[in-house]
Amino acid sequence: MEITIDLSKVPTKTRIALAKTIEDKRALNVLADDEDFYVRKAVANNIATSAKTLEKLAKDSRKNIKKAVAENENTSSKTLDNLAKKGNWEIKAAVAKNCNTSSATLQILAKCLNSYVRSMVAKNPHTSKETMEELSYDRHCSGDVREAVASSTISKEILERLAYDDRSNVREAVAKNPFTPKWLKDKIRNYN
Repeated sequence: MEITIDLSKVPTKTRIALAKTIEDKRALNVLADDEDFYVRKAVANNIATSAKTLEKLAKDSRKNIKKAVAENENTSSKTLDNLAKKGNWEIKAAVAKNCNTSSATLQILAKCLNSYVRSMVAKNPHTSKETMEELSYDRHCSGDVREAVASSTISKEILERLAYDDRSNVREAVAKNPFTPKWLKDKIRNYN
């Protein structure tokens, strides 16, 4: 037995609550077309939303919805690639954080002017060794990108170079990295 409901007669707060909690992919797809921004955003945030529905929501005119799509773990690599090309820095940062983002897109985002986006690329486990190497030379004044590399990389060569970085936050991140050899941690203690 199939039940149909005219969603236009359902109060907005109820539609938002449904969009946040419902697991039915067909219902979420219908709610993705809702006229209310908050309903569509709730669908984009729902982890039960299908990749196909998220792809549709990625074309929404509202940046907050695109950001929510970029943050959803069900968003496909293809959709994330498209969002990275067209999004503002917040959307690009959300794409960089998502584990479904391709290494090719992460490599492109590593060249973004925004240092926060580059830091998120460094923290993504799918970032290639070559991109991590490139980011390890980032000269942003605060060292945030190099710090993210130092805390995330498994490359002994990168860790050894960053152990002598001029920024203490970078050296501390190297010391805390579980892949840093003990002898290098000792050198960092002596350097500080």
